[in-house]
Amino acid sequence: MTYIYYQFHYGNSHGSVDEEEERLLARRSRSAGMKKASFVRKLIREQPFETAADVLADAESAWAMCACGHASMKKYLLDSSFVIDLLNEMADNDEEGPALRWLKRNRRARLWISPVTLAEVLEGAQDPKPLKPIWGGNGWQGIHRIEAEKAAARQKRAVNRMGENDAWQAAVAECMRSRVLAHDQGFARLGAAYEDYRLS
Repeated sequence: MTYIYYQFHYGNSHGSVDEEEERLLARRSRSAGMKKASFVRKLIREQPFETAADVLADAESAWAMCACGHASMKKYLLDSSFVIDLLNEMADNDEEGPALRWLKRNRRARLWISPVTLAEVLEGAQDPKPLKPIWGGNGWQGIHRIEAEKAAARQKRAVNRMGENDAWQAAVAECMRSRVLAHDQGFARLGAAYEDYRLS
């Protein structure tokens, strides 16, 4: 399988400002009693999404907040089906793709990546190097003994076994108390712990 990926960038690569704009931002941030970076983030949050880059910038902000522990936000473990759709939509500048539309509707969701997702996405990538910066912006959930025990127990009691990767994803999500965000009927048996971003 071949995927076309968009290279995500961080820092100031989504745009630049000239010296006059810098001075204006500095004045307004001082008037608001805020640091300039905090003032800019506030402006971004208050602006509506207009382009795919806007969505990505907002998603990066939400991902960065994951490590801070915001209990009121819903947690989602991103399956490779979501990540691949998102990357292809960004590459095609498809503003109405299902993954980008889901991000627009769930601006403050807490998004996490597992080693399973990483491996599946890298396996399908034409060139994995441009993808590396993506993972630094996501919440990272490793796999440990408790996840292994959950995956084994689920498979042992299942009449129809899940695919091995799906079983690992389900176990990781269960231990995190999060939903699996995917487009994969293999997760339908998880009930409320699964969300199909193409249908929600």
